[in-house]
Amino acid sequence: PPEGAQEDANSGAVALQTGVDTAQKVSDSIFLAREIQTQANTATDILNDLLNYDKIENGTLQLDLSFIPIWKLVERTAQEFLVPAIRKHIKLEILFQVTRQGSRMASMASDVSVDTDEEEVRTYRQRNGDRDVPNPDKTVVSSDDLPSRARRLLVLGDSLRLIQVIRNLVSNAIKFTPDGGRIRVLTSWESTTKKVRLDPSHNDFPAGSKGLSAYNRGQIRISVEDSGEGMSSEQLGQLFRPGVQFNANKLQAGGGSGLGLYIAKGFVEQHKGFISATSDGLHRGTTFAVTLPVCT
Repeated sequence: PPEGAQEDANSGAVALQTGVDTAQKVSDSIFLAREIQTQANTATDILNDLLNYDKIENGTLQLDLSFIPIWKLVERTAQEFLVPAIRKHIKLEILFQVTRQGSRMASMASDVSVDTDEEEVRTYRQRNGDRDVPNPDKTVVSSDDLPSRARRLLVLGDSLRLIQVIRNLVSNAIKFTPDGGRIRVLTSWESTTKKVRLDPSHNDFPAGSKGLSAYNRGQIRISVEDSGEGMSSEQLGQLFRPGVQFNANKLQAGGGSGLGLYIAKGFVEQHKGFISATSDGLHRGTTFAVTLPVCT
């Protein structure tokens, strides 16, 4: 080889190896930093859980109340878990539904005593003739596709607390659903047949709502159904107690406070709502449901 060529080649090889080593060190450092961040976040979450637990136990939990567009809140919160679901090849469905206590909108369109959206019915008939108004009990995949009367619904509550409840339920579903499983987040509205003004003095609203005014519009039910390991009746009976942390096979690695569902229950009840869990048994999935009053 020409004079100096071998020396240049050796220098190039050394430089290349140095670059590879440096890249590996950078990669290792990034991984370590992410692990530290994850552990720090976990520690913070546990501390917050302990603080919330103490407030629930002592009856000192306070809500930062506002009127919340509940459909959008559920939709955006559930969508946060699309990527984690994809990583486990889980089909995550986010659905919305409007129902009317066992009746079709068509059968009630002519009943003026029932609180229907008369303008919506009138518009439909102008476009389609005097035919039956379609059944509203259909399921849609976007809250924007809901009837206008449904999109106007609000929950009087603390948005951060409700987001925490939804995150807890969906993250648990992903955690305990095997690869290739299915999770369905369904938000449904069951409307009332009467327009009733809510009265804070009669305990219709969460604590701290003095001076607010709204009309009762029924209830919203947020259900998270998974095809995971399911639960026994004994496990369901313990589920909302403080410190419970398990899955059907008692293989949960931990990493949490064990207070998540207990705190979720406290948050929901503070909003004058209910939370429940059902399962047909081990290996048959679990459904969690949160019911909240809605108003306009």
